[in-house]
Amino acid sequence: MCIRDRHELKEIIEKRPWIRRAGLERRLPDRLIIDVEKEQALALVAAGQLYYMNRWGEIFTEVDEAGDLDYPIITGVDLEQRDRQERLSYAVEVLSTLQGEKTPWSLRELSEIHIKENGDISLYFCSLPFQIKCRANELNQKMADLKTLVRHLKDSGRIPMVRGINLDYQDAAVIAMKRG
Repeated sequence: MCIRDRHELKEIIEKRPWIRRAGLERRLPDRLIIDVEKEQALALVAAGQLYYMNRWGEIFTEVDEAGDLDYPIITGVDLEQRDRQERLSYAVEVLSTLQGEKTPWSLRELSEIHIKENGDISLYFCSLPFQIKCRANELNQKMADLKTLVRHLKDSGRIPMVRGINLDYQDAAVIAMKRG
C-alpha cells in the first residue's frame, strides 16, 4: 500500500471502527507523530445484530464473537427507522442520568433500556425484579422519588410482590403488584 500524504493516512486510520479521531503531525526532519482518540462503548444496541454505541449515541461498530458484552443493552431501535437517532439520544439521556449512581441504580446494574415512541422507556435492572416505566427526559427529575419508593418497598418487604413501577404521572407513581 502506497500512502501519498498525511491526509490520506489520517483517513485510513479513522476508517478503523474503534478509532474516533486521528491527528497527525510532521516533525522535521524524519518524524511523524500520530495522536489517536479511541472510541469508548457506553452501551450495546440490539438491532438485528449487536452494535456498540458511544456516549454521543453513535453506533460505531458491530460486536464480534470476542467482543465485550458487559454493557447495558438498548432495545426498541431499528436501524431503518427514521427516528433511530432520536431513540438513541433518549438512551444517552438515561445513561447520563445513571452515570454517577450507586447500586442498585448504577450503569453496572442496568440490564436493558427499551425505547418506545416519543421517549417512553422501560428500564430493567439486574437487582430489581420488575420494569420501571417513564419518559427518558423525566428520569433525572424523578430519580429521588424512585429511590424513596423502592427503599420503602424493600423496607416493607413488598419488593418481591412488585410487577412494575410506572412514573409517567405528574406527581405520582403507579405500582403494579402481583396477585396473592
